[in-house]
Amino acid sequence: WCSGTMAFAATTEDGYEYSVLTDGTIEITGYTGMKTELVIPDTIDGQPVTEIGKSAFSNAKKLVRVEIPDSVTTMGENVFKGDAALVEVFMPESLTSLGKGAFDGCSNLVKLTIPEGVTKILEKTFNECSAMTRISIPDGVTEIEKEAFNGCSSLQKITLPEELVSIGDEAFCECLKLEKIVIPDNVTTIGESAFEGCAEATSIKMGELVDTIGEMCFKSCYKVETVKLSPALTEIPKEAFMDNTSLTTCKIKANVTSIGESAFENCMALTDMAIPSNVETIEASAFANCKSLSALSFKSGVTSIGDNAFTACVAIESVTFPKSLISIGAEAFMGCSALSDISIPKNTLSIESAAFQGCSFKEVTVNKICSYRSDSFPEGITINNY
Repeated sequence: WCSGTMAFAATTEDGYEYSVLTDGTIEITGYTGMKTELVIPDTIDGQPVTEIGKSAFSNAKKLVRVEIPDSVTTMGENVFKGDAALVEVFMPESLTSLGKGAFDGCSNLVKLTIPEGVTKILEKTFNECSAMTRISIPDGVTEIEKEAFNGCSSLQKITLPEELVSIGDEAFCECLKLEKIVIPDNVTTIGESAFEGCAEATSIKMGELVDTIGEMCFKSCYKVETVKLSPALTEIPKEAFMDNTSLTTCKIKANVTSIGESAFENCMALTDMAIPSNVETIEASAFANCKSLSALSFKSGVTSIGDNAFTACVAIESVTFPKSLISIGAEAFMGCSALSDISIPKNTLSIESAAFQGCSFKEVTVNKICSYRSDSFPEGITINNY
């Protein structure tokens, strides 16, 4: 992005390639020098340097430290992309536009302060900045785009600004050392895999306005113990909290209408789950292998329970299904070895293969027009009809 069409191009004695724009200001477009530390000039030929152009310093193998002058308002795409030796960059408060991939792959960049004038963190801006331990995000930032901080594996703390509205796909994916995830109140959307693999995070707290989270949003956050969901959330999507093996508490709010495939699969420390009345569908493997889940309750509203939904939930002892339940999928409660008491409502019309195989109850009552398979229930049980 440039403020004007190039008038002509040249190179300084110091190795700065530049263009004079039609408004008379300077855009630095490249660097041919060999210095490891740079203080970029604020003027060239008496004209102010206002822009650092696309890929101007990309793949500079020896560049360690850069100071950008106060005259600069715009940094283009991929400005420092692939600068593996870069440790420190000073950006001016005059900066208002920071391009996509600006620091992509700067694997030795340790810390950075983003100027207050920047309002969006664009795609891959800090992707794979694996040495970065902390970064300051301005209060005015409203959007963090796809993969903005993906792979920042040393980032321990980050304070998201209160004005933030959306967080893109994989924005903080594989931020392995991030300790807490706190989503501000104005955020409405969190993208797919946004915080996937944040292995050191111990808690997740969503703001009040989050109505959409993407698939795998918080997957493999192994140390998360508590999750506070937004009351505005309407769906828990596929694999949203899968493999959060330390998760003990997550209260599903009243506005949720569906729980997606494998949403809580392998949450082996989860002890209780109350399904609210607006939930209509529980998809396949939603709570599979939640080995500590002992308290499971449903309010009327659920119509279908998917295949393997509660497979191997070995601590569940009893289940009372709601009157709204119509179908129970294959292997839905297979291997729930402590399940000794169930109540299936009259409205349930379909129970698929091996739905309750491996459970310990000895008797069950179903509607006489209910369709079930020869292996739907444990072997040798008594089946009664309404």
